[in-house]
Amino acid sequence: MLLALAFGALATPVAAQDARSASCTAPPVADARSLVAEGRYWHASRIAPSLPKPPHPLDPAAALLQLRIAEGLGLTAPVDGILARVPGADTIPEYVAIAARQDERAGRWVAAAARYRRLAARADAGPAFAATGAVRLALAWERSGRRDSAAVAWRMAARVVPEVADWFGLRRAEMEEDTALAFASARDVRTPGAAERADDLVARLRERAGNFAGALEVFLRRGRPLDAARVALSSAMASRAT
Repeated sequence: MLLALAFGALATPVAAQDARSASCTAPPVADARSLVAEGRYWHASRIAPSLPKPPHPLDPAAALLQLRIAEGLGLTAPVDGILARVPGADTIPEYVAIAARQDERAGRWVAAAARYRRLAARADAGPAFAATGAVRLALAWERSGRRDSAAVAWRMAARVVPEVADWFGLRRAEMEEDTALAFASARDVRTPGAAERADDLVARLRERAGNFAGALEVFLRRGRPLDAARVALSSAMASRAT
């Protein structure tokens, strides 16, 4: 009995010591992830485990941690290299989003649009990725100069994020080359703030088309005397020119 108690007393501190030793030698991945979640990217970079050197393939979880740190610190140079070494990265939503953002930073708008379209179409990616993909797809098409594709993408974004559908509808209207379609998009707006913006768009479209009276009506109704005076002057000058 005494021997059992003695051995038990000895085993407890030894076991505790082994546990402390294991905790000290384990990679502090969880701590680094917590720091990333808090936005403390520099601190996370100091304790995150290093990645194997090329050409070794990378563990997706470890690579994702390093990618988040790199993006948080604004270090875009290593991103492409890390992405290229993750097996199946183009099938993992988090990696598709990072690759698309990297395309944006490099001005590769068509490539970014392709990735954001894939992200928006992934039913298993979750609503946050779907919303990001839909909205960034429309913006990528805008930046690439493809206004017709941007208009279609904004229509899709309005379905994915209905809470701000009015604002996306206005963005779509600004992309429409067909004035009639632009007017139709603007008329669908219902929320107060977006409705005022829609009136402004309608007035600008009317002014651009030479319908100064229509533009003047909108600005007067909205109580914008300076814009109304500018349109009235443009109308007078146009009449004098003819």
